[in-house]
Amino acid sequence: MLTLQYLLEENGVTVSDWPGQGIEETIRESKEFLRSAGARRLDQLWEKDPLYTIWLDHFVQLFRSRS
Repeated sequence: MLTLQYLLEENGVTVSDWPGQGIEETIRESKEFLRSAGARRLDQLWEKDPLYTIWLDHFVQLFRSRS
């Protein structure tokens, strides 16, 4: 998260209330998925799964609210 914040600031995007609305809900959803998904295989980390969708939705909502 800090790396993303740094990159945004370096590109002129100011984020005053980082990481934005709804982060607690996104973290909760993420943890619930990880608990229910069981063991993760490293050779499949690149695949888009429900965890990818959870975080994609969070960031799409976060940055759309800023424009």
